[in-house]
Amino acid sequence: MYNERRAANRNRALPSAPKGPPSYPRSRDRLPHRLPKRSYPLRRDDHPREHHYSRHQQQTRYQETPVPSFESLKPRDTRWDVCVAKLQGMSARFAKASGVFPSPSISRVDTLTAEEVKELIGKQQKYEQMRRERQVSQNISGISNSKASKTVHLQGIDFDIISTQTVHTYLENFLASTVIPNVSYEDLKITTRVDGQSLIVECMSSLVATTLLSFQGKQIEEFQCTLQVNRPPDYIASSKPLVRKEQDAQIVDEIIETSSLICVNGISKESLADDLRKVFAEFGTLYSISILLDKLSYDSIGVAFINYMSLNENITYKDIFNNVKEKYQWNCHWACRNRDHRYFQSCDITTMNIKELVDFRTREISKHEHTSTIQILNVLPANQLIGDETDKQFNVFRNEVSQLRGFKDIKVIKPPKDVKSITPEEFVPEYDMW
Repeated sequence: MYNERRAANRNRALPSAPKGPPSYPRSRDRLPHRLPKRSYPLRRDDHPREHHYSRHQQQTRYQETPVPSFESLKPRDTRWDVCVAKLQGMSARFAKASGVFPSPSISRVDTLTAEEVKELIGKQQKYEQMRRERQVSQNISGISNSKASKTVHLQGIDFDIISTQTVHTYLENFLASTVIPNVSYEDLKITTRVDGQSLIVECMSSLVATTLLSFQGKQIEEFQCTLQVNRPPDYIASSKPLVRKEQDAQIVDEIIETSSLICVNGISKESLADDLRKVFAEFGTLYSISILLDKLSYDSIGVAFINYMSLNENITYKDIFNNVKEKYQWNCHWACRNRDHRYFQSCDITTMNIKELVDFRTREISKHEHTSTIQILNVLPANQLIGDETDKQFNVFRNEVSQLRGFKDIKVIKPPKDVKSITPEEFVPEYDMW
């Protein structure tokens, strides 16, 4: 039925009008909006419509040329992968950087003497030694890069009333609105979690964690509590002595994270570094004074960090704290000290000085017993010790130390593979000896 209706409609249709002569519709002289007796640039009519586009037309999938293979592109006559007998022991990169091969078609191998080749190989070994020295700090983290140095514990908040997200937002807003020396915006990110009655705050930088120590003993009206901020029990403080050159007598504006760092709370908003210098300079030689400022008003937020190089005779830090509290109502406390254990480290252990620390046993490494065994503690968290990347870092450090003389072995205490599924009471470390 449907096909019959279509045929009937087709028979009733009128014949179409005859087609006229072909015309070029894009010819500008025939456009209706062109006014007469005006000079318009006319389009040339000697270009047929079918050749209006470029003769280099787009190729279709059936007109693509075959892609040449890599084997056909390989150089046939080359000697770049063949080492010259005269340059044995020299890397190709160093030879090119030294000018032995100025260009692919020019070579100076024939003009080099045996003395020059020996001198170049000696320079290469020297550069490799310098490169290993520069990479030492990247292999084993220092005190300020450890996980414990970037963590603080907050207590005194009732989490049944105040949510964790509220405290997290409060701390983030405080850090975002405060000028902290030598801290970029990317380092202000923090993560929080509740462990019993404590809020554990993990920071991206140790300076940020030190800044949060300024909340110690503060009354927070938003939470209606007094905060207690402490370092983790396994925190190790740096006790390196602060030394200043004679020509650099000016007090620096930085937060120096040592065991002698003092946090001062309660100073006025109008206080300047000179005002604090006049107060604290009578007790000893100052090394650094840093006042935390508000980013909008650049006024003091009431917190300052102070470092002493040395104290005057018969003056103790306890005397300073009591004197400042009595005269100015300022509260002082230690910012980089372990509350539970007095762990200190007076040097940075690297490949360059590890041999010296073992040979000179009378040199003070820490406040504990002197020994020929050096323990690198508190470097990485337990979950990172399982990864392959950490194994590579320790392997590089092991290779560097093995080049020195006087070492028997290196032991790495690694957690078991299922460390995430056990409690701290069930934790039994595994010892891997290298």
